Amino acid sequence: MRSFGKFLLLLLTLTFAIAAIAFARYQLAGTPVVTGSDTYVAWGTVRRPTDIVLAHQGREPFIRVNGRTYPDVKGLPPFYLRLPELNSILFVTVAGRDAIEFHIVDVRSWADAKIRGEKLSFGGHIGDPDPPGSPYTDFVEGEASNRIVVATQYPRARTRIFLDLSARRVEKVEYEEFDKNGQLGQRHVYMDGKPVQ
Repeated sequence: MRSFGKFLLLLLTLTFAIAAIAFARYQLAGTPVVTGSDTYVAWGTVRRPTDIVLAHQGREPFIRVNGRTYPDVKGLPPFYLRLPELNSILFVTVAGRDAIEFHIVDVRSWADAKIRGEKLSFGGHIGDPDPPGSPYTDFVEGEASNRIVVATQYPRARTRIFLDLSARRVEKVEYEEFDKNGQLGQRHVYMDGKPVQ
């Protein structure tokens, strides 16, 4: 009788451990639910069981490109900017605590060129319905075969990020401040994360 009690306790412990592991895995991974799509991508949010309890915690957005899911995408639907000259789209994902990752996906081959950006704030305004260049918009300012220039416009400032496609790196960042008349006041240039005189 004593061995049956030990067996039953072991069985209950194993069942509880398996259930806890399954719940933790489901909670961490969540379930992606598609909420919209267009020609190039599908998008949605990751739903988790704790969403009911943590109602004010935002759901993690994702983007799905040619069957591949990218979590932690920045911006608003459809979460990407078009690069018509390169037959590509550009979107941004969170890549750690202080980093983002630019994804440039060729819509013919679906190849994904990634460029990591340390301590950059870009992508949160992708998908904004206001015209590019309006305050609080992220947009493509220029594109060529080996370089993309993206920008964020603020009410009296603008940040430009120069992406080197050949080296797959952030070439430089320019931050410009404007006075109340729209005239350039200060301009700061950073290369490799360091200020340039």
